[in-house]
Amino acid sequence: MSNYILGISAFYHDSAACLVRDGTIVAAAQEERFTRKKHDAEFPHRAVEYCLREAGIGVEDLRCIGFYDKPLLTFERLLETQLQGSAFCKIMRDVWNLEIDDLILPIALALAAKNESIDENLVVPAYLHSFCSNLISVATRLIPIGQTDGQKTLRELSPLILDSVRSVAEVDIDDLGSNCFLSDVSAMQHEYLQSRVFKT
Repeated sequence: MSNYILGISAFYHDSAACLVRDGTIVAAAQEERFTRKKHDAEFPHRAVEYCLREAGIGVEDLRCIGFYDKPLLTFERLLETQLQGSAFCKIMRDVWNLEIDDLILPIALALAAKNESIDENLVVPAYLHSFCSNLISVATRLIPIGQTDGQKTLRELSPLILDSVRSVAEVDIDDLGSNCFLSDVSAMQHEYLQSRVFKT
């Protein structure tokens, strides 16, 4: 059985995809060839589709996907998560007398909840609800939408939040890890927004 590896580059300039089978290039293309946008930096959807089509395979046939990452573009997001976590850990030390090293926010929150014996069925939906609430708060200022519409949006998201929490409880670590790739792609897209509300 052949080993297929898909390489992707995006969000800097000239986004592209390349498919390798057993160490030999099968297909490669720049996204601009399909979109007709010179130096197109968007995610190379069409180039990926072309490479897979040329090899006659689907995504499920890939052994792995390599993504070229320019670390400086995601560093701010990582730094922000670390700073949020450090601030949270400081409060946990100073107020709750919890001996906790500085960690990124999601890990620090999970550790603090475990230390306080707070049920994960309460912590996970509360964390996700808070995350969505923060994004909606930004939307009320940036889009702008009104406070009432923002609250309606949050209410409409509540069933989705609970469904997401239930689905997370049924997955293993490999499924959770697969979400990191999309998270990084989204973060890199954020780096190019004209109005950047957060530190990132």
